[in-house]
Amino acid sequence: PSVSDVLMKAAEYAASLAAVEMMRMETVHQVNQQYRDAFLTEWLDGRLADRLQIVSRGRQFGWELHQDHFLVLIRRQNGRPLPMEGGPDPCIAFVKGRDIAILIPEEAGITVGEAVAQVLKAQELGLDEAAVADSVDPVPSDNMAATASELAEMLDVAEVMGAAGRITRQSLGIYALWPLIPDKEKLKEFLWKDLSSIILYDQSHHTQLMKTLEAFLDARGNVAATAKKLFVHYNTVLYRLKKVSELTRLKFMDADEDHLLLHVAVKLWSLTNRTP
Repeated sequence: PSVSDVLMKAAEYAASLAAVEMMRMETVHQVNQQYRDAFLTEWLDGRLADRLQIVSRGRQFGWELHQDHFLVLIRRQNGRPLPMEGGPDPCIAFVKGRDIAILIPEEAGITVGEAVAQVLKAQELGLDEAAVADSVDPVPSDNMAATASELAEMLDVAEVMGAAGRITRQSLGIYALWPLIPDKEKLKEFLWKDLSSIILYDQSHHTQLMKTLEAFLDARGNVAATAKKLFVHYNTVLYRLKKVSELTRLKFMDADEDHLLLHVAVKLWSLTNRTP
């Protein structure tokens, strides 16, 4: 064979070796990524409670988890998060179920707001397209799972409320009490007493009384706004609300106390049916 033929075969061989090496490196990277995410998920789910074990495993990835970290959870309003392979240096970011979790070292030199902004940009999201809950204060590694659970429940509540942006206990109002209710099944039984007549009527008559009631309460008693939101006639809303009043025997259109009672009951009912 000619010199050019030999050089050509050598180049092809080198290219094949390079391709194999790239595939090997990609496989190693994927395995490391899976191992990393599995550790972080176990930690934030509470399956790793021993501080020394958490710190030791974290050092395998170059993390100093003996330091306190701020914790942030981000949940996009529509769809699941895009894959995350890291985060703003020196933060740790990864996909945890439906959320993106960010761990920010206390002495990171980057603020929570800056870290969130960079992650949202990577996720191609605006702040109005996601709900963000953060720990406010730095959290020790052995208390991280409890904090993650609390923030996730805040995002569950925000999701039912349709809230976006930064979620705090203050912004959730009375619904911030939701994570503090231990027996949610008993709460559901209690709410059923007030709402069962509406729910059963909807089921048997294929109506939308509950949906109309919730829209009316969210509109702060504005019938016109309710009709606009539901794309129905003004009188249709009035008819449905009158039927709700007959079924519940509550004068919620006139009495502030009944209005508040139903509003809280409807929202809590939504929470009992939409959160784990």
